[in-house]
Amino acid sequence: VLAGMTVGQFMDQSNESTVICPQDSVSAVVHKLSATRYSSLPVVDDRSNLLGVVTIEEVHQASHAENSRFFLLAADLMRDDVIPLRANDSLDRARE
Repeated sequence: VLAGMTVGQFMDQSNESTVICPQDSVSAVVHKLSATRYSSLPVVDDRSNLLGVVTIEEVHQASHAENSRFFLLAADLMRDDVIPLRANDSLDRARE
């Protein structure tokens, strides 16, 4: 049923995308995540290049570490081993 479909057919096409900057505090990341329906958000540089993603799991772990919310930044929490998908990528590629 999903053969031949693309990632773009399942993407939110609104222009309102929430992103995180590497220097965002844990509190800012929590605020941005709680304002969306997503469980992860992209971390981008000042040119909107993807640097990584921060998931709600990483934020949850960091928030339970004593005093971590005072010194950790999004750059400390993000995973940088992600492979970005494009709208025209197949769903088979997305599953890889």
